[in-house]
Amino acid sequence: MARRRFQSPKPFKEGQFWWLFVWDQSVTGSRKRQRIKLAKADMAVREVQKIAEAKLRPLNQGLALTGSAMILSEFMTDIYTSRPTCQSCPAARRIPTAA
Repeated sequence: MARRRFQSPKPFKEGQFWWLFVWDQSVTGSRKRQRIKLAKADMAVREVQKIAEAKLRPLNQGLALTGSAMILSEFMTDIYTSRPTCQSCPAARRIPTAA
């Protein structure tokens, strides 16, 4: 398993907001750049840096779960199909079955 990367990007102002670019690592191993909105542009730089550190803390400590926790087939069999259909609107939740 690859070592985790510590991220400390600098917040930047674009338009009327402060933004932060981070690398989002998924379970599959691919990395994508993610843009996080931090605060309105009228906030001071030091306050925005504190907000950015708070947002990155779970990611840098390895506490944040990235990626989905359940695959689609598990969701369909366990949760979606096990729910009862609505009696007042039967066509709303009807799932076609193979005959």
